[in-house]
Formats: sequence, structure tokens, C-alpha cells
Amino acid sequence: MASAPDSPELAQAALAIVAATTDMVGTATPDGRVRLLNRAGRALLGLEEEGSLGEELISSYHPAWAWELIREEAIPTAIRDGSWSGETAILSRGGEEIPVWQLILAHRGESGEVAFISTVARDLRPRKDAELRLRERIKELRTLYAVARITAGWDRPLEARLQELVEALPSGWLHPEHTEAEIRLGRTLCRTPGHQGFQEVLEVPVRNGAEVVGSVRVGVAPHAPRLPGVDTPFLPEERELLEAVAGSIGKALEREALQESLVQAQKIQTIGRLAGGTAHDFNNLLSGILGYTELLKTAVSEDEPRDTQVEYLSTIERAALDGAALIRKIQQYIRQEQQTKFEPLEVPSLIHECVSLTRPYWFNEPRRQGISIDMDLHLEDVPGIMGNGTELREVFINLILNAVQAMPRGGTIRFETER
Repeated sequence: MASAPDSPELAQAALAIVAATTDMVGTATPDGRVRLLNRAGRALLGLEEEGSLGEELISSYHPAWAWELIREEAIPTAIRDGSWSGETAILSRGGEEIPVWQLILAHRGESGEVAFISTVARDLRPRKDAELRLRERIKELRTLYAVARITAGWDRPLEARLQELVEALPSGWLHPEHTEAEIRLGRTLCRTPGHQGFQEVLEVPVRNGAEVVGSVRVGVAPHAPRLPGVDTPFLPEERELLEAVAGSIGKALEREALQESLVQAQKIQTIGRLAGGTAHDFNNLLSGILGYTELLKTAVSEDEPRDTQVEYLSTIERAALDGAALIRKIQQYIRQEQQTKFEPLEVPSLIHECVSLTRPYWFNEPRRQGISIDMDLHLEDVPGIMGNGTELREVFINLILNAVQAMPRGGTIRFETER
């Protein structure tokens, strides 16, 4: 139970402390009439620094919910136990509800009855503002982590990643339930479900290098709550977040363009390595076509039997068909379009196809150099798979070409499948 200082000196010291403290300090009669309010309390409430408090009641300094808490719980507890503390709020003359941590003390006189009630209240706005900004920063970091994870998903179509990204953005804002987002890249437009086109928006361009290729927009509903004293619905940190998101998208686009260039360069290199052996075989096919064409012209002029002429024509036809098949295989490999959907594939058939396509490189060319390289295939029937045929062919072809390079003295390349 609190008691008054027992000497004039202590009383003067207590009054000096009350006057100098930055916390609100006040006293009131048991029936709730305010009798003293220090300078910090008057400033917090928006009252004049000096002047009579008149017949002000405690209830006039609190919003209704806080006064109910003080009346029904805080004061009775202080009278029973000597003190009570907890979070409440005061109401300034300008109508602002200010959160405070409040201590309430009951002071008894010589008769044992409550003589007056005092309170000390500390403004919680700085702490709550710091807590809010910390929470928002954590949300922003989580959003940036999600952005990094989504933009790194090379195995998914760009539009699918952008849609997941745009749906993740509102969670990084102060009021996610009142926030919508939109990402535009070229002709691709992705929006959060139920997009309404709010008027209050924040927009940041997306750049691929120096070129502006799109934008990221976030809109907030007009009825969304705002922070006290803030005119805009967006925090400064939220603009920084949006700029970071746009930057992450731009960097992802640059990385994908670089990755695509690297893949194409590797493919061109592989084609070049294939071309050496393929050109020799194709020249052989053309030589056969030209040679038998000359024989056929001679046969016609010398009235050779019809069966001989048909045989010459059949040989020309086989050579032409073999050449066309060879060209088709190369075209299938070097085609530029990417398959974004998986398809049913038979692995043994893919391996046979790649072995056939690379035969000039692992068989014909080494033989001309006196090097023997054999292909050992043990391909059991295995269940089909879903995959990208173009990419798997590229894998098998590169395996064969690299294996040939690793065997300058010859050897055996072995492929095996089993259940």
C-alpha cells in the first residue's frame, strides 16, 4: 500500500520528480475527480501547460473501453491490493486514442479509508510503432524469400511463376486483406484473384537490363485502415519492398536469358562436333547418288536391260532416303522451340535414336583414323516415363560425344537399362 512522504523535504523531492518525469502522473479523489496532472500528462492529453483542471473526471481522459476496464478492474484491484498495472489508453482533446501502460495506486489515510488514487502512465506509441515496423519488416523479408524461391523455379513456365508471385505479394503489406497486386510483362498479365482495380496504387517498373519490360503494381482498398498521422496508405518500407520485388523479377529475366544463351551455345557446339562426321557420310551418299545417276544415263543410252536400270534407280532412291533421314534427325535435334509440356517417352528408343544420329562421330570418323570405338547396348524394356524428349536427346548425345573425346585410343561405350 502506498503512503505519503513523512517529511517536507521528501514531499518536495517527490513533487520535483513528478514535475520532471516524461511519464503522465496524476491524482484523483476516490469518486474520480482529477486533482493533479503533471506537465507531461497535460502535453499528452493536449491540455494547457498551466491552469485549473476544474471538475474534470478520470472518465473524460479515457476512451469508453479503457474507462470500463479501469472502473471495473483496475481501481477495485488497486483498492484491494494497493496497486494495479496493465495496458489501457487515454483520449486526447484532439480525439486521438493513445495506448499507454498504466500503473494505478490507492493511497489510504490515517483512518484506513482510501484518501486518493494516483496513476503513472507511459506512452506506448513509440514501442508499438517499433513493433509494427518490426512485424512489417519480418513480413517483407518473408515476401522477398518467397519471391527469390519462385523466380528461381527454372523448371516451370514463366506465367505460372508470375501468377504464384503476384498472389504472394499482398502478404508483405500492412493490411493483406485489403491489398491486391498485378504483374505485367509484355503481353503477360497476372493478377490476384478478385482483382478490383483500386485507385490508390503503388507502381514500379520491371527492367531487363536497361530496358523497361513491364511493371509491378500494388493497390489498397479505399476503406483500408491507415496509421495515425499518415496520409498515404503505403509505408516507405512498402515502396522499398516493391522495388526489391521488381528488381528480383528483372534479375530473374536476365538470368534466364543468359541461361538460354548458354544452352544455345552448347547446342551449337554439339552440332559442330556432329557435323564433322555427318558431312563425310552425307558426301558419300551424294557420291552414290551422282555415280549411279551416271551409270543410269549410260545404261539408257546403251539399251541396258530394264532390271539393271531399276536396280540403279533403287540404289539412288535408298541413298536419297538415307540422306533425308539423316537430315531429319539433325533438324529434330536443332529445332529451336522448347517443349513446355512433358510427353510419354520410351528411354530405350531414345537411346537407339541418339546412337544412330551420332554414328558418324563415334564409328565412322574414328575408323578412318584407325581408332576402334564400339557401342554396347543392353536395353531391356522398361516402363515409359514422362519427360521432355528434346532435352533428353541432348543429354544422351552429349554423353556419347564426351565419351568419344575421353577415349582417344578407342574403347567401348555402354548403355544399359533395367527394371
